[in-house]
Amino acid sequence: AVCGAGRVACGGGGGGGSEGRRADIMERILAPVARSEFFTNTFERAWGYYPHNESLIPITMGHVAEWFGTSGQAAKAVEVLPHPVTKKPFKKEGAKKKPLERYQDAFLQGYSMVVNSLHLWSDPGAVLARELYESIGLPVDVYMYLTPPHSQSYTLHCDVMDAFMVQLSGSKTWRICAERNYRSAPASEYKGKCQDVTLRGGDVLYLPFNMMHHAVTTDELSSHLTVNIERQYYVWATLIVAAVHKVLLPDSRVEDFMESGAFSMESETDLENYFHELMHLKPQLAMLPLSQSDPLHASQWLARPLSGADLPAGYLGSLLAELTTLVSEVLSSLAGAPKLGSKKLNFGRRTIEAKEAFAMLVEPTEDVMHWVLEVARLHSVKHFGRDNPQRLFPPADVFSSLAAARSQVTAAGELNKVKGAAAAKGRLVGPGAWLVRRQGLRAVLRGAE
Repeated sequence: AVCGAGRVACGGGGGGGSEGRRADIMERILAPVARSEFFTNTFERAWGYYPHNESLIPITMGHVAEWFGTSGQAAKAVEVLPHPVTKKPFKKEGAKKKPLERYQDAFLQGYSMVVNSLHLWSDPGAVLARELYESIGLPVDVYMYLTPPHSQSYTLHCDVMDAFMVQLSGSKTWRICAERNYRSAPASEYKGKCQDVTLRGGDVLYLPFNMMHHAVTTDELSSHLTVNIERQYYVWATLIVAAVHKVLLPDSRVEDFMESGAFSMESETDLENYFHELMHLKPQLAMLPLSQSDPLHASQWLARPLSGADLPAGYLGSLLAELTTLVSEVLSSLAGAPKLGSKKLNFGRRTIEAKEAFAMLVEPTEDVMHWVLEVARLHSVKHFGRDNPQRLFPPADVFSSLAAARSQVTAAGELNKVKGAAAAKGRLVGPGAWLVRRQGLRAVLRGAE
């Protein structure tokens, strides 16, 4: 079957779950496509369509009405988008109207709206974010879009993060353009070929970042979840930016680098735009490390480990080998594109030419790569902390290193100083306690045997 034609899953075949256990959220989304098939042929590389007869997420329009009517937090999270025809914002007439009435008025007038950060205050949204994080290993955010009939939320555009579009009710027709728009060309200048696919209640669509798309409704309203996967922070381009910073400024501290805002790849700075331009020449820059050699596990070792001691044997060596090859190929491409190679780039307090920046990583060291991975792990923890880690995810480990915690009895005393929910755990840690890693948790505290 052609991808997008009829009710046939795109991305391959094979079983979804494993016998003897309940399939996880990724397996339920992809079924009947196998997880291995998705990560090998679709994830990061192409869009995928996964039809289902019923919604995987228990959210109905009745829940939405209840949230707007009873939850002050839900009402505050709603953003009414400009009208698709007039482009004008919605005027909140009738100050005495309750939030539900105001949003009903907006909907009847043809306005679409987005309910932001559903994972922070909605139980179904929180469960979805937590389960997807456990399955894919990267930070997750959940948003909800409500679109009236014969309307749309946005025109043709591309996003800076991956997303799963989960249709809850009604239907929505998506136009998806397969050629990636790494250069962020305006929609009016985009010449790629596009294809339409209609999502109905239960269907799921996967879009990697920088893929042009837009969606419209016809005779039906639509409610769908946009489940963002923050992969853009962990691709080679972002990690290379961090590595160059470390080589140029050897005394750089992980925390200071994070606070500078330089660890990003969302086309917000000249440096980020430059790397997006390079992605057009070398698409591997837009992919996770080892996603070609080990696609099924590439996302699992960037944000989840507590320290370098938790990485599997050979992982760091494989990372360094792949980076060495990638840098060599980029330098070759820059030799054939003198303007790109001589482009001046700002890395913190230093400004150097692009080819000089890549030349610094011809022989990357383990120390630099360890530092880069520490940045990635800290970003993941900060992302959770920005939201609500005690509600969404297992609390992040309070030690700077699990390996250090194993060898330092005094580290237990530091845990006792932690306030809030973690404090109760801290009081259980004594000189005879020991810590182990377990899949799905950031740390497990166990008593001495």
